[in-house]
Amino acid sequence: MFSALVLLLKGCAILTLRLGGNMGSFPRPLRPEEEKTYIDLWAGGDLDARNKLIEHNLRLVAHIIKKYYTQNSDQGDLISIGTIGLIKGISTYKPEKGVKLATYASRCVENSTLTLRKHSVTLATSGRSETWRLVCSINEHFKIMVCRKTSGSLLYAPLYIHTISPLRPKTPDTKTFTTVGSKLQHYRREKLLFQQDLATRLGIDRSTYIRYETGKSAYYPPETLQKISEILEIDVTCLLDDYNLFLHRGQACQIKALRDSMGLSTKAFARLHGIYPSTVRSWECENTKISKKLWEKLFQ
Repeated sequence: MFSALVLLLKGCAILTLRLGGNMGSFPRPLRPEEEKTYIDLWAGGDLDARNKLIEHNLRLVAHIIKKYYTQNSDQGDLISIGTIGLIKGISTYKPEKGVKLATYASRCVENSTLTLRKHSVTLATSGRSETWRLVCSINEHFKIMVCRKTSGSLLYAPLYIHTISPLRPKTPDTKTFTTVGSKLQHYRREKLLFQQDLATRLGIDRSTYIRYETGKSAYYPPETLQKISEILEIDVTCLLDDYNLFLHRGQACQIKALRDSMGLSTKAFARLHGIYPSTVRSWECENTKISKKLWEKLFQ
């Protein structure tokens, strides 16, 4: 059953998954030498080895669910969700990081249940709108989600694996986006990526990426924006607001051109705008960035 599930994770559009509630019998845990052998085989791309690692770690899922959800009547459904976390854990495990497989897989199983309520999206399924919650991301293109039934039980619903392409939202007019944060959010959604997907690709925490989208600062590091633009497959200038576009084009030549057009020396230009001549020279040498407030005063 699980071998088929793993293969379906890579290739199907929509899969209904309901794992049986029988927790009485699971394959025995692998011996250390057996586990190492299968890990090495999976590192070489052997899907059968990955399936074996998943099957023989199912007991771990049951143990975690029983430990943290002893009073929950929906343990069978929780095991279904925990198994999705296990699949993700086995699929993304990197032995070179020095963490034991059981330790890493346990975190993934726990996270799959703890984060169940944190992400939601409204999808049109069977002609009606339903709210689905993210269980985990297998990769950028496959999201495993669960839907709340009318009975009120979140965990009673079957699990679905959705390819995201049919769920693409209508494209708004990009001219309405004037900040870097709003543009980041728009183009990320266009690529149907979650914030965590992009943060992982950038090698940063999700909280750090969220600050980019919420516009906590006026200045965005050019190297970060360049990397984001490559991931989103757009030109970096598509992400820039007027201020960051000014910096991208080179502040030195633009400030000097403004000063020359006014026929002013560095000292006279500085006196006119109430700043130090050394500040102007620093701008024109690209030693320091002009602040957004002063940029607005000079250029807008």
